[in-house]
Amino acid sequence: MVALAIPGRTRLAPRAALPVAAVAALAATTSPGVAQGTPPFGANPPPVTVRGVVYDSLTHRPLAGALVEVAGTSRMALADRLGRFRVDSVPPGPHRVTFSAPALDSIGLYGFGADVMVDPAGGTGSLTLATPSLATLHARLCAAPADASADSAIVFGSVYDAGTRARRAGAQVALRWFAVDTAGTGARLVQPLRLGRSDAQGDFAVCGVPHDLALTTLAGDPQTASGPISLTVGPARVLRRDLYVSDEMGADSVVAGGGGGGGAAAGGAPRGTGALRGVVRDESGQPLVGALLLLTASGHATRTDSLGRWAFRQVPLGTQEVSVRQLGRGALYRVVDLVGGTTGDEAFTLPQATVLAPVNVRGVAIPGRDQAEFLARRRAGFGRFLDARELTKRPDLAAALSRLPGVEARHGIDGLTVRGTRPGRCGSLRVIIDGVPGMAGLDMLNVRDLVGVEYYPDGTTAPPKYLAGLPSPCGVLLVWTRFARW
Repeated sequence: MVALAIPGRTRLAPRAALPVAAVAALAATTSPGVAQGTPPFGANPPPVTVRGVVYDSLTHRPLAGALVEVAGTSRMALADRLGRFRVDSVPPGPHRVTFSAPALDSIGLYGFGADVMVDPAGGTGSLTLATPSLATLHARLCAAPADASADSAIVFGSVYDAGTRARRAGAQVALRWFAVDTAGTGARLVQPLRLGRSDAQGDFAVCGVPHDLALTTLAGDPQTASGPISLTVGPARVLRRDLYVSDEMGADSVVAGGGGGGGAAAGGAPRGTGALRGVVRDESGQPLVGALLLLTASGHATRTDSLGRWAFRQVPLGTQEVSVRQLGRGALYRVVDLVGGTTGDEAFTLPQATVLAPVNVRGVAIPGRDQAEFLARRRAGFGRFLDARELTKRPDLAAALSRLPGVEARHGIDGLTVRGTRPGRCGSLRVIIDGVPGMAGLDMLNVRDLVGVEYYPDGTTAPPKYLAGLPSPCGVLLVWTRFARW
């Protein structure tokens, strides 16, 4: 007997019908037990037990914990660690079998399913359910020649008008990241760019991006823009992210394919019609007072009150990034969609930095924007570098910085001083902490709060964006803490 499973239409996020609607969401195998039949099966046909396995073709492993449901009935089952499932008491006849899993939800894929005919004469049987492979998604989403290699990932989604929630056609979507170009005489840091454009239905797909580096992502057209946000695709190599644009964000840099977007207008942060509120708590659920929240695209900032509450009002609509931080604790970044007519509500839990240190420093699977740049510069070999593992071997910050050849760090009556030891009249280094120039706050840092340090003895080899147009004869020291995008 043959198991009949007709691949159904992929249902990606409920609010969109992407060009991936044509992708087969289900792969069925032949096996005894779930057989084709022609109803009716008699007056009172016995129920059937359906067995099978759920497989994730994107990560090449069983989809443990997947929820398998028989649509229109109360019959469902959870797949075990090997992806195996068993659904008992399935009524004979035509059914739609669907499956979902948190791993798929996290990348924006929902509601995979297939139509099957359950025949009571088949007894128990086996059905294989599977997500589409990366090669299948490339064939459906990417322009030829498509590269479905392990290093090539896909970001897809829909573009919406943040004010009306209508789909927006013709919007350009830009993705940038940092990489090292080894072609030519030497390695150099470059910022590749991939562009896509939303179709008549507002849907887009951008292919050929790295899956393990932070992608600066934004969308826009001559009238509207989103804020720049940071995304990492992850090991599945496929990620859905819808983008909301508005005319309350600056759009020039998006249309030009630049890395910015929005930003503060002259005289202060731009105003808009958006609103966002929430609360910040520590790991025990207690409110955090005085935590700093920042909308990175528009520059709006606020702090939490005595109950940990915060609010943004009259801020630009659109997709953007909000950060929350407090001295002595980690920093969190979250992408939010500010749409017209509603007030967004976000809750943050900000744990002690020392709680995160043992795991997040040594085992980061999703690097942030600052870490991506740090890793790229270290691979290029332009400076001298210390990572968190090397830094925490020293008892204090002065001892850690002194591990860098050419750097002298000492505690004195005036606090911590950091100098270069190059021959000649060389004084204090130019110090950049989390991208902000100045040594203010260096004394307050604990060595366990650091995630990376870079030193460039010859200031001309330092990243240009930290030079303010002038090389530093004594060198440049970049210090990265847990507040960075790590």
